[in-house]
Amino acid sequence: MRALNRPAIDYRALYRKAISQTQRNADKAVLEGIEDRMVAATEAYDATMQNEGPHAVVKIDLTAEEEALAGALYKKRIVSRKGICRSTYDDLIVSTSTCPYCLDGEIYEIDHFLPQAHHRDVVMYPGNLVPICHPCNHIKLELLPVDARHSLLHPYFDRLPVQPWLFAAIDRTADGPVLKFRVQLDEAQHGNIAPRLAYHFDTLSLDSRMRVRSARVLIELQADVEQYLADLGAGGLKVHFASEADKHFARHGNTLEAAAYRAASTNDAFCAGDYKN
Repeated sequence: MRALNRPAIDYRALYRKAISQTQRNADKAVLEGIEDRMVAATEAYDATMQNEGPHAVVKIDLTAEEEALAGALYKKRIVSRKGICRSTYDDLIVSTSTCPYCLDGEIYEIDHFLPQAHHRDVVMYPGNLVPICHPCNHIKLELLPVDARHSLLHPYFDRLPVQPWLFAAIDRTADGPVLKFRVQLDEAQHGNIAPRLAYHFDTLSLDSRMRVRSARVLIELQADVEQYLADLGAGGLKVHFASEADKHFARHGNTLEAAAYRAASTNDAFCAGDYKN
């Protein structure tokens, strides 16, 4: 749900560098023979992602031998610490501080946006390799796009509008207040990116994952109520929380903090101090 710049890596040069380490002449000949097709696959991938979306990407036909060699090339030359192209993997890992799929998770590994088990034609392509946290990668696994409305958002190609689309509500439970999260975009205005955002949010279980992480923010919200209610009153607290929400959004975009402060600003009971059981 956070956009990243697409890796500025010359794929043909990367491919040639990777196969240069192949020792078996027969395997090297096969990999050299499919070079143009592999490069064409990345060009078609980019064009389709930009114009139609992930669901429309069509993989090129490769023989079983070609697929096996392409997969091995990725594992031995990019993933392996002894691989000649390992620096590409390392550069991708440090290209962002937090997971672009969930907005918060620690980057732990590299995800094939289109799963390598199904798309060996782009198995080495940096435009298909996305830094990701372990929980998101574990949930995503070999998930393929379903259709134009049901596909995860691609951090390199999808751009969400610069407006609030992550929202929260404060619910009072027997154990105290909890934050519940949702996403919302107007499909009439923004097209298929709206249902895809909702699909992305639901598929990666981001409401429940954000609830766990939001406990710290709730403590901060409650502390503000206790500190400012007597002086500001409920109305003043609503203005305070709205201002904090705007600051968080201006600095960091759609974060759970921005959504949480916005939720507090619209909750009359919470701003009146009615959150304790």
